[in-house]
Amino acid sequence: MLVIACSNGKAIGKKLAGHLRAGYGELWKEVFPDGELHLKFQTKLSGQTVVLVQPLSPNPNDSLVELVFAIKTAKELGAKKVIVVAPYLCYARQDKRFHEGEIVSNKIVSHLIQHAGADEFYTVAAHLHRVDSLSTLFSIKAANVSIPHEMAVWIKKNIGKDAVVVGPDIESHRVGREVAKLVGSGYDTFLKKRVSGSRIKHTAVANVECRGKNVVIVDDIISTGGTILGAAKHLKRMGAKSVSAVCVHLMTQAAGDKLRRNGIKYVAASNTISSKYAVLDASKAIANAIMS
Repeated sequence: MLVIACSNGKAIGKKLAGHLRAGYGELWKEVFPDGELHLKFQTKLSGQTVVLVQPLSPNPNDSLVELVFAIKTAKELGAKKVIVVAPYLCYARQDKRFHEGEIVSNKIVSHLIQHAGADEFYTVAAHLHRVDSLSTLFSIKAANVSIPHEMAVWIKKNIGKDAVVVGPDIESHRVGREVAKLVGSGYDTFLKKRVSGSRIKHTAVANVECRGKNVVIVDDIISTGGTILGAAKHLKRMGAKSVSAVCVHLMTQAAGDKLRRNGIKYVAASNTISSKYAVLDASKAIANAIMS
């Protein structure tokens, strides 16, 4: 087995190769002045089971094109199997045509990956809405890996066993409830109303005791940090001693910096997307899914 890291996958790819006890290499890349990609495998692939690692963020459009090119080329170069690991899956949210003419992007992305030649597909905490599982999108073996254990271990080590876990909105319950159970905390979520593209109003108080407690907001994705800050403001009014944020995917380091500047004690994310806040390792869970 050979793990090949694409441009976004070098940090997590090296760890994944270690867990899989596989060889490791990197896809060479340069960008032409017109923005086109020039890619090259630097290792012989013939007869190999190749694991391509590419988080589809940042720069999801370029990252997706790079991955599709790599899958197709690996097959052309004789790889006997191509396993795709996209720790962050872009375009997963758009699963329905709400308005006439809209693109349903999640089906297109899955089609591109499969049609290029992927034999298996793995991602972490895909932001699925009305889609129950990846089997709806992929006809090949596909797994949506979760990392509640890694999140809970970090919380107990850094916040303490008496941490209180809450979700910032109803969508966060998928990851938050399981993390709370592992921590041994009660759990509830806020309800929220989006006032505008950048303004969130929290319309209900989490049904947990927060006064004098170190509270951890757990979510799958933090994009701008606005939802987290709105919930944190509410929690502080409820008497929380401190508020921290733990997520699977932190979309930008700038969002983490914003949270810290605005009073969030700790920000912790997984290494599905590289940043200085990527302190949770998702690679072992991915390796276990591949080997299962």
